[in-house]
Amino acid sequence: MLVTLAGIGISVLGRGTRHKVSLKLPLHGVLYAVGAALCQGVGLVLSKIGLAHYDTSAIPAWLIPFNANFFRCLAGISGFSLLLYFREGLAPLREALHDARGMSVATATTVFGPFIGVGFSLMAVQHTSAGIASMLIALTPIIILLPSYWLFHERITWKVVIGAIVSVAGVSMFFWG
Repeated sequence: MLVTLAGIGISVLGRGTRHKVSLKLPLHGVLYAVGAALCQGVGLVLSKIGLAHYDTSAIPAWLIPFNANFFRCLAGISGFSLLLYFREGLAPLREALHDARGMSVATATTVFGPFIGVGFSLMAVQHTSAGIASMLIALTPIIILLPSYWLFHERITWKVVIGAIVSVAGVSMFFWG
């Protein structure tokens, strides 16, 4: 894990600056990220426990993670709806529904993120340990390098490439034993 985290750190720290290593992060952002990581970790472990209790005679085994994801999404929609209602009312939601381009992008990100991405992460947890699945999922900063280059024309430096290689080497160490 430390090798993988070191590789991700090499790739991410100081990106876009002239310094060798820089870390200028707002405290609120760091706290939210730590909270998100804790909640995602707890959610992944609880999902593994929940996946073990599905009746495989009632639903094909490959559908179980997507079924579990459905219930996670229902909880998320409920929580988001309550926050939206009590914070700003439903007017911003109604306005957003009329933005065709925004809705098409939101639909695509919903399909790839919460539906396919979380569904596959639950499949990973179903078939391996939560720690290994979580570490592989944590390779996102490395995996987004090429799409960031193609879509946003971000430079890929030698430091980023070395960080990616170290990260992949760290993940491969899980499978040596």
